[in-house]
Amino acid sequence: MEYYVKPTLAHTPNHLILHVGTNVRQSSVQEITNAISTLGQNIKKELPTLNLAISEVITRNDDPTLNVKIMELNTKLSQVCTINKWEIITHRNISSEHLNPYGLHLSKQGTAKLAQNFANYLKGSN
Repeated sequence: MEYYVKPTLAHTPNHLILHVGTNVRQSSVQEITNAISTLGQNIKKELPTLNLAISEVITRNDDPTLNVKIMELNTKLSQVCTINKWEIITHRNISSEHLNPYGLHLSKQGTAKLAQNFANYLKGSN
């Protein structure tokens, strides 16, 4: 993700929403938290005045045991945001009914909810 954010930072945006897809099955909560935290810190080093928001990891329904891990991860990400004075965008209004039949990716309705969450954040940040 660090590579992909570089072109965006070159445009010196005022706001950046970091919505990172994660493979929670293969990485620990702490590993994911550390990676996102490091990425955010590197972004802020490059653009200190940027308003950075971390987008929560969305629920999934392909393996119910992973939702416990996602809940723990989102709690840790919220703590990272508090410590670093970043924003957190929650997605508590997105549930398994907003996922595709495989339970991993957002459906059309889920994508609309995600977009609305981002829009609500941006409206409140002006």
